[in-house]
Amino acid sequence: MKKSILKPFQQFAALVIMNLWALAAAAQDSSMTQTNTSTTSTETSFQVQPWMWIVGAAVIIIIVIALMSGRKTDTTTTTRTTVYKDKS
Repeated sequence: MKKSILKPFQQFAALVIMNLWALAAAAQDSSMTQTNTSTTSTETSFQVQPWMWIVGAAVIIIIVIALMSGRKTDTTTTTRTTVYKDKS
């Protein structure tokens, strides 16, 4: 009973916290100041190169496969007990 009462309260509290977080993030947008900067760069970012995305995806897939293969559990367990009775 206690869990069913607390669940809506927790959801409401999470909603309020997320809205306050969004409000704080929106408050950071300062449209009163105007800054003009001009920079030129001849470097290309690694995010633009498609082979970096392919390598990154391959690494993530390998990590996921490694984590999933380690979780194999045997769902059927057999427990045997042997009882020896004294014949005397």
